[in-house]
Amino acid sequence: MFLLVYQFFLGPLLRENLDVRRIPISLERELTIALSCGDQWKLVAEKLGFTPPEIRFLDKRTLNPAEALIGYIANQRYLSVGELYDVLCDCDLPVVADLL
Repeated sequence: MFLLVYQFFLGPLLRENLDVRRIPISLERELTIALSCGDQWKLVAEKLGFTPPEIRFLDKRTLNPAEALIGYIANQRYLSVGELYDVLCDCDLPVVADLL
């Protein structure tokens, strides 16, 4: 007997064009903790264009590197919830993406 599991990506629950700086604080906290409890945030950082030295810097000097990552990139350029959702899915993090 085989069990087939289908994974559907429905998109974020928040508005796709919402600026990531406007994500509700409680949701942002849940998202960044989920990314920072392992090395998943590093995959996201790479996809967002961070260099290896920048990733090492955040890894060694911040308590919540995912929060610093999202905050930094949002201050450099516009990043929408939809873009972040897509990046998280590209990094094989659909469960984290579904928080959005």
